Amino acid sequence: MIETVDVQAQLARLLSSSAFAESPRARRLLEHLVRETLDDNAGGLKEYAIGVEVFDRPDDFDPRNDSIVRVQAGRLRRQLDAYYAGPGQSDPLVLAIPKGHYKVEIRPRPVPPDEKSGSEGAREKRPGRIAAWSGVAAFLTVTIVWIGYDSLRQPGGAIEEQTLTAISAAIGEDDRFSAFELALELEAVAPEHPELVAIFEEVATSGRVVTFPPGATAAYRRIEDSGAEWHTVGVTPQEGVRLPDSVLRWRMTLEGHTPIEFINIGANVAAVLLETPTGEHQVFVPSYPLQRDSTGQILNEDIQLPEFLIGRYEVTNSEFMEFVDAGGYEDARYWEGMEFLIDDEVRTWDEAVAFFTDTTGRAGPSTWEIGAPPP
Repeated sequence: MIETVDVQAQLARLLSSSAFAESPRARRLLEHLVRETLDDNAGGLKEYAIGVEVFDRPDDFDPRNDSIVRVQAGRLRRQLDAYYAGPGQSDPLVLAIPKGHYKVEIRPRPVPPDEKSGSEGAREKRPGRIAAWSGVAAFLTVTIVWIGYDSLRQPGGAIEEQTLTAISAAIGEDDRFSAFELALELEAVAPEHPELVAIFEEVATSGRVVTFPPGATAAYRRIEDSGAEWHTVGVTPQEGVRLPDSVLRWRMTLEGHTPIEFINIGANVAAVLLETPTGEHQVFVPSYPLQRDSTGQILNEDIQLPEFLIGRYEVTNSEFMEFVDAGGYEDARYWEGMEFLIDDEVRTWDEAVAFFTDTTGRAGPSTWEIGAPPP
């Protein structure tokens, strides 16, 4: 008879192994299933109970529409298989979850016949071993035939299983971009696969892609791979587009406009500026809603920025010197309509101009010296 303390010790071995160290969901699920199995609590092994107690689903959780439990149980089975095929191959107990059930099967690991002592015992059991191997051969034959039939009956089954294994591994490494791409491959060959909903729920997000002006072709790629191919989303605006739950590099292109690339945090790609040429030196920027501050934090409400003109290129020191030499820091006409707020107090032009000096007291930017930029 297998003692509870032995089962708990085996569970501890599993949870402390590298196969489960980085899989908090698998750990929670396995702990729950073992506990409910030892308590002989059939109610706790129902799919609804697992979804609510392990995966924090709400009380109205419906397993028919949400396959989170089946998806995670499938991953757990594969993790257990990998563990017992590797680091756990000499463990005294085997914990398994038969397909179609959530009650944990607990069994001692059989001792290989070759490890039984005594040549006499080996000779006495030889007929049994032959019979056993004959039975195994017959089983393998039947299994191979069944697998062959099942592959014919369900084309792509092996491919689907391989893809699911790869998705599970990518999620375990927190590589949601790769997991998302693999999920798209699975969707292409098995659009009705029961695990797809839960997979996309974990690795994808729904976003909004808007450009000003609209009509640009939007594409994204993995942020850390500059040589990766671009994944085209479509022509803006796009609403409810499915995206990897990851930080992405975006590219926007529109005929007659300068292409732009940028990194975006979050699913909503809004307020993307596409330059509209209005001359050799300036670019017109249309009014647009600002949704994030300079640190990337989402604002409590959109701020509508007014339209404005901006220089196509940064101003060089020599170009700015022309402005200073032309009296730019001494002639009030260049500053008409502006308010001077200094030390939280509004100042007049005559008061403000006293602050328009460089480090040597001459008219010019505060970082310049002797009326010129530092060398």
